[in-house]
Amino acid sequence: GLGLAFSVVILISGLFWEGSMDFLMLAQYSFTQKETGAIQLAQALSPQAIMEVQRLPGVIEAEGYRNAAIKVRYENREETTSIKGLPSKARLMGMVDKDLKELKLPEDGIFISRILSRQLDVGIGDIIEIEFLEGKKPTLQVEILNIVDSLMSNEVLTSRRSLARILQTDDFVDRILFRSYSDSRILYTRLKEMPNVLSVTYRDSVSKFFNDNSAKFILVFAFILALFAGAIGFGVAFNSMRVALAERDWELATLRILGFSSPEVFRILVGEIALLMFLFLPVGWLLGFFNAQWIVSQMKMENFELPFLIHPDTFFWATFILFISTAISGTLIYRLVTKLDMVATLKSRG
Repeated sequence: GLGLAFSVVILISGLFWEGSMDFLMLAQYSFTQKETGAIQLAQALSPQAIMEVQRLPGVIEAEGYRNAAIKVRYENREETTSIKGLPSKARLMGMVDKDLKELKLPEDGIFISRILSRQLDVGIGDIIEIEFLEGKKPTLQVEILNIVDSLMSNEVLTSRRSLARILQTDDFVDRILFRSYSDSRILYTRLKEMPNVLSVTYRDSVSKFFNDNSAKFILVFAFILALFAGAIGFGVAFNSMRVALAERDWELATLRILGFSSPEVFRILVGEIALLMFLFLPVGWLLGFFNAQWIVSQMKMENFELPFLIHPDTFFWATFILFISTAISGTLIYRLVTKLDMVATLKSRG
């Protein structure tokens, strides 16, 4: 029984990844990154650069952002990262909490990403030290107002005006997000012809690259794990039936002598296995859930955090694969049932 539960645990561990990847893509590319593309400028420019992008054919809206390199410290922990200055009422870069509820960034104050909060082991209300690595390199102590559920960055967030005040500069931008409906190739050509444009990236291209690399690697690994779990399920079911047959061959052969057919004797044999399976399936589901949760908790990379989410159909497919494995092993055991030695049984009774 425990062996069957263990095979369900491994099956769930191999099948739950799709739910986590779906949630990651939803959170990152539907709630956080709402832009069509992003323009990285070669140097910080005045907000006039936003208007120039806004005037391009096909561009619906554009927003300017500013980044600065920083060191963030809390107690004896330190991380080198960046602080991003957002425009007031930013629409193209969303900020959500762990429940995907939208957060509003105040004019003064900072939010930090969940990854950075984990790296520094800080929470809402903690005071962190930020040292800027450019300009006049100011250092300041600030309170964390909220934690943004950004799963692919470890940055600090504040308003663009607040960042300009800290750096004691004008309100510059060095990154422009835009939303457009025109042909991306034509717009890309126009953008690359503009002065001070360092690079142009499209959200769909970044999403496709992630799917073709990191996501595909994770799902291939999950598929191999599921195959491995299916093999274990088959082995456990087959071995359980074979042991039961070996322990009860005399009783089963006696039933054959009494007139029971091979299928009837086989149903009696597998009934015990089926009962054990149904009794231990909930145990396997529960252990599989917590095991998947533990696996995700251990996958903490520097700038990437996989969320934990299991689709309900994961439990269905784990159970279905176990049933199929058991059915295949049952067909092999049935052949052994048809070969029960009734003559030897009669001799032993005599």
